[in-house]
Amino acid sequence: MTQEMIYFDHNATTPLDGRVLAEMMPYLTQLYGNASSTHELGKASRIAEIKAREQVGELINSNPEDIYFTAGATESINIAIRGGISLSGHPAPHIITLETEHPAVLDTCRFLERSGVEVSYLPVSGDGVLDLSQLRATFRAGTYLVCVMWANNETGVIQPVAEIAEIAHEHGALFMSDATSFYGNYPSSLFFYLEIDSLLGYLLSLQILSA
Repeated sequence: MTQEMIYFDHNATTPLDGRVLAEMMPYLTQLYGNASSTHELGKASRIAEIKAREQVGELINSNPEDIYFTAGATESINIAIRGGISLSGHPAPHIITLETEHPAVLDTCRFLERSGVEVSYLPVSGDGVLDLSQLRATFRAGTYLVCVMWANNETGVIQPVAEIAEIAHEHGALFMSDATSFYGNYPSSLFFYLEIDSLLGYLLSLQILSA
């Protein structure tokens, strides 16, 4: 007798919600124009893109103009970290992150180290949470960016983002969070703590699952 599988890996990826599929079908089959084109199909795609940007902005309390669509969280994390550091204006900018971050963050930081960026990889306690006193002690003159995952996709640990953001701002640093596994499980109003965050579209159905 074949047993029915119970799927517990929604923080890694989720099945496509039927409502999302229904919303997307016109743009996958009929309204397939390039949103940058000036013909009618392109204009229809452009209108849909603007609407999507407004919807995401409303969800996370952000200006639509500040929303950037990418192929996935890994790409957006790369753009955010590398782009942010390129604007630091410091000859040896410094990043603070955690040893338990997603490889998208860790690999990007290791890449930047080869070009002179200094990175501090902080450990976490036995329960997976960052020691805020250690965070405070790690800042230096060139610290430009603090990058901490909001909710760990493997352990479920939630970092004290409000406190981390406050400490970063006290030291004049930007705060970025990989919020891929956070959104949909907690109020979106909490996103006002962030200058930069990363979300993954196919995980947003978690909001439906947890409602």
